[in-house]
Amino acid sequence: MNNKGWKSIEAVKHFMKIANVLIPGRAEILSTIGKLAESLKEENLFVLDLGCGYGDLTAEILKYKSDAKVVMLDFSEEMIKICRMRFNGNENIEIYEADLNKSLPGKIKNYKFNIAASSFSLHHIEYENRVDLYKSIYEHLVNEGIFANGDMFIGESSKINDWEFDKWIEWMRIQIKEKLGKETTFEQVKERQLESFKRLGDKPGSIWDMRNDIIASGFKNVDCLCKFQNQALIVASK
Repeated sequence: MNNKGWKSIEAVKHFMKIANVLIPGRAEILSTIGKLAESLKEENLFVLDLGCGYGDLTAEILKYKSDAKVVMLDFSEEMIKICRMRFNGNENIEIYEADLNKSLPGKIKNYKFNIAASSFSLHHIEYENRVDLYKSIYEHLVNEGIFANGDMFIGESSKINDWEFDKWIEWMRIQIKEKLGKETTFEQVKERQLESFKRLGDKPGSIWDMRNDIIASGFKNVDCLCKFQNQALIVASK
């Protein structure tokens, strides 16, 4: 994970400004995870928010299950500060700084969650650390618990991946014009996005890579609930 990227308040503020504008289907993916959490029908729903960012996923889950208990984890001190202010006064929420490349923190070693969820965060995890992280998530879930990950993915075929990436760039160019009122060229947007990948340590894999890693970590079933361009929601059950 790039230590400099998400430690920067400028990067955090920029992401907060553009997240829903430039990530296809982000709002729908967050809403689907919230509805999935509600469907578990647990009286004392216990949620693990992995790479919580500034708290949009937790906020979405609380729309559907306002009394849910949530543990929020993130690598960025700036994101943690924002979450502590955002959820100040909610005694059902615990927030910890944690590097998921080193698995889950010892502070929650005895916790068992009904659902572990992440939104647009786990593509920062180093490839070689992913199976171990998924195993730790598996171990922290109750029987029949759910792991849901809304994230960025690449195509398995380089040809299809390049085509889909270019379609995303063009979609972003239009979004920037319509939502932010700025004129940009395809080349400008593409250059900025490639630079962002390097700066923030983005390492997306394919949907099939994640499925294989999740199965290797012990989960029984893996499904893709939805896909919007290069963003998708993968759900596994214990």
